[in-house]
Amino acid sequence: MNSMSEKRIHIRVIPRASAEKVEQIGEDAYKVWVTAAPDKGQANKHVIRLLSRYFSVPKGSLRIIKGPTARDKIITMGLVCCMVVWGFFAVPLSLAQDANGIKEAEVTAEVDRTEVTIGDTVRYVLRLEHDEGIRLEYPELAANLDEFQIRDYKVTGPTVKKGRITYIQEYLITTFTLGEYTIPPVTLSYTDAVGVVREITAPARTITVKPVIRRTGDGDDVRDIKGTRAMPRDLRRVWWVMGGIVLIGGGIAAALYILRLRRRNKEEETLRRPPEDTAREELDSLCRSSLLAEGKLKEYYDRLSDIIRRYSEGRWSIVALDRTTWEFYHQLRRNRVDRDHVDLVYSFLKECDLVKFAKYAPPRHTIEEDTKQAYHIVEITTPAETVQPGDVASVGGAIS
Repeated sequence: MNSMSEKRIHIRVIPRASAEKVEQIGEDAYKVWVTAAPDKGQANKHVIRLLSRYFSVPKGSLRIIKGPTARDKIITMGLVCCMVVWGFFAVPLSLAQDANGIKEAEVTAEVDRTEVTIGDTVRYVLRLEHDEGIRLEYPELAANLDEFQIRDYKVTGPTVKKGRITYIQEYLITTFTLGEYTIPPVTLSYTDAVGVVREITAPARTITVKPVIRRTGDGDDVRDIKGTRAMPRDLRRVWWVMGGIVLIGGGIAAALYILRLRRRNKEEETLRRPPEDTAREELDSLCRSSLLAEGKLKEYYDRLSDIIRRYSEGRWSIVALDRTTWEFYHQLRRNRVDRDHVDLVYSFLKECDLVKFAKYAPPRHTIEEDTKQAYHIVEITTPAETVQPGDVASVGGAIS
């Protein structure tokens, strides 16, 4: 290949970098960071791969003609490729995929059935695959399943195999309302190996819920509604009823006033108490409640998550109750709370959100583990000088 059919670029290589990227520092001059060491040509392979993606050209069109063992190199690029890259200047030849057609990141969404009857379950699988060299935020659990009840779910990964990372969310969902439902698409943003921000989207999926087909011979249990009866008009009875209503209303007003005074006194007392004492007392009360025996899972998890949110407000002086879990997470990060504590609280609240908003019904052992986790959060985030022996209760047998 002669000089008329190729273009030369000058690069400076930074080996053993923490992340790989390409940066233009002048006309036809670039700086390239690679994670590989300059050993047996490994750094050069990374350089060629990065430049191939950066310019969206085949690897075979790039050649190192000077400095193969030095940090400063001269690389040639085929003129046909150069005309595409610099002539059009913005459009990549491929949408973030390598020479074998494998995309550096892709997300898919699949359902095992598109037509069901009321109460049938549908398996919904969200699958994400990407190269190791990109930065990507994984999707929230059940973020697009608000219209369904989640019977069960499973998260697999992230797992690494041959330089590819796989992450899978699998749900067993159902609904008891007729109609056509659309699971919204899932769009994710990521930053590729050379610093370019891209988007990938899993398509929407439609599920039609049909009524159960009535079989011949099924009995007819539906009867006509009886007509209304005329009520006798007795004004004296009306006056008695109205008087009773006034008395009952006055009693309710007095009771509410007393409760308000007690609540105010209790709030003032709570403000004077250490947040860990209040949290432990509320958790003990929740464990003794009959919510689980009555099947009120949502109410149980509402109280469980609110206890940790109120504790967080007292511990770190932030607003928690009026924020979403994602907003609360970023508020903790901005307040420079210990990262391990932030991740622990965030993971716990996401688990609670699945029950509160996604209609997930966890098994008994999971409920006990989540309750123990709440106690553990209070224990591990309480300053060492205020922790007393035996503060953390044995929760497994305490839940009624």
